[in-house]
Amino acid sequence: IPYSGFDLIVCNPPYLTGEDMRNLQREVRHEPESALFGGEDGLDFYRKLIPIYAPRLHNGGMLALEIGKGQEEAVSELFRKSGLNPQTKPDANGIIRVVYATRE
Repeated sequence: IPYSGFDLIVCNPPYLTGEDMRNLQREVRHEPESALFGGEDGLDFYRKLIPIYAPRLHNGGMLALEIGKGQEEAVSELFRKSGLNPQTKPDANGIIRVVYATRE
């Protein structure tokens, strides 16, 4: 079957900032840095992922990404730059934790 795009792409990329990494809770310090650190501002992976995968969505396909606290506007702007209209979802505590968009 030839490749024709994706209906759903979901990712939880590393999104901790340099400051977050310097102040990690003890129970998180055993995790590999590569699973946590998203660059000094926490957005390195989003800058790479969104432009690569947004164009690969089928019409009606969705790209959904977990984000760190306070990253919703920066990640939403990256979605917009890739031609998608982002939306957000909060977690159970009301903190925006997911930015997603569906290709029209």
